[in-house]
Amino acid sequence: AVSQTSLAPRLPWESRLVTGFGCSSDKKSSTDPGGSTSGTHLIGAEIGAAAIAGGQFVALVEQLDASAVGADQLNFTLNGEQLSPSLGSYGESAVYAKLNFGYTSGQTYTVSASGGGLSSNCSFTGPSFVYPTITAPTDGSNFVLGSDISVQWTYDTDPPETVWIRVMPNGSEDDVIYEEEINGNQRAHSIPGSVTAGHTEYTELIITVDGGEAIFPFSGDLAFTGSSVVAILPGDAISIYPGQPASYQVYLDPTTTWMDADGTSTAQLVGTVYNQTAGEYETGVSVTFSVEPAGALSFEPNPVTMSAGSSEAHTTVTAGTTPGTATVKATYNGTDSDPLTYTLSETWSVTVGPGTTPTVTWPDGVYMSSVVFWKAGGIDEQRVWSIATLTSPGIGSPLTYGTVPGGAQQIIPITGDPLPLVTGTTYRIAFVLDDLSTETYSFTAQ
Repeated sequence: AVSQTSLAPRLPWESRLVTGFGCSSDKKSSTDPGGSTSGTHLIGAEIGAAAIAGGQFVALVEQLDASAVGADQLNFTLNGEQLSPSLGSYGESAVYAKLNFGYTSGQTYTVSASGGGLSSNCSFTGPSFVYPTITAPTDGSNFVLGSDISVQWTYDTDPPETVWIRVMPNGSEDDVIYEEEINGNQRAHSIPGSVTAGHTEYTELIITVDGGEAIFPFSGDLAFTGSSVVAILPGDAISIYPGQPASYQVYLDPTTTWMDADGTSTAQLVGTVYNQTAGEYETGVSVTFSVEPAGALSFEPNPVTMSAGSSEAHTTVTAGTTPGTATVKATYNGTDSDPLTYTLSETWSVTVGPGTTPTVTWPDGVYMSSVVFWKAGGIDEQRVWSIATLTSPGIGSPLTYGTVPGGAQQIIPITGDPLPLVTGTTYRIAFVLDDLSTETYSFTAQ
């Protein structure tokens, strides 16, 4: 019979691979898959593929039948190489070991033991493993109770399918206060501040990133159906300690704050977080975007977790369908950015009334820093009237040609009123919005 052995407990983040298996030397007389009451010997083996360069192999053989050959008298081999019992071995219990045995993923390893006319073997194929390394926070650094903790890591090769994040307080591997299995393609994860909020008894946090556990099948003439090798996958760990509360500033950087309220227009928005206590920008943290009134804009993704090593949270802003203004802010760890105002206009439309001094209208809530009338027509194109303002909110609708609204000033002509428009002549109006973007409209005077 074959059984999973009870190996010494190991922390899941230790950089070693542990595999265990057991074999009884007499399958025919065995009815107990555990192998504890049948057979003549029980073989428990463990292989560490990372703790020592080239790997290490250690097998413990226990004599179950006192009339059988002694545990230290077996012909014991690893992949055909005979191993001698270690010092201190005796008839009832013997250790067979080999250091630096050249562990290689994909290679088949076979353990065989024979004596007294009986023999057994167990084999398994060495799996390949991915080694994560935590890059942030740094080991020994401080964290703030109740604040999010951004964990970042790298891999030595292609990422695994999944990875485990665990948090344990006060140096105890038994008290897991946070555990999350996430997609292995991720290289950053934010531990919520709620995990440590109010826990003044936490004097240390151990944070681990590891591959969890995996089960690999093994075979042999004594292996029963479903038997397997269990591997505790490699990982990394850091310890961090509570420190003084940090002070933050959150900033917003938009590509534009002017959008059509058409439900499809998009723009980019970037949030950054400056740690005033540390004197540096945060990287890999999560920023949440919000808007008032709700639904005026949408953000995707939201919240945004910065990429490992990046200090920028990028999101795409999509306009809603209600004209007006919307106030946006970004939030990190309870700190809000200054509000940012977006203007959402009706789908751009301009109406020019009749006459040689027409009235021009455009959507309400849209303000211009300048308006210029041009006479269209190749080399004869010239500005006939131009006004501008430096005051807020700017030049609003409606605007009558030749009449300078309050707060604005006439640029062209320098003095006097502009000449009336000529019926049947084509003109072009250039609107310079308050965000310095430009819209143009052509019409023929009536």
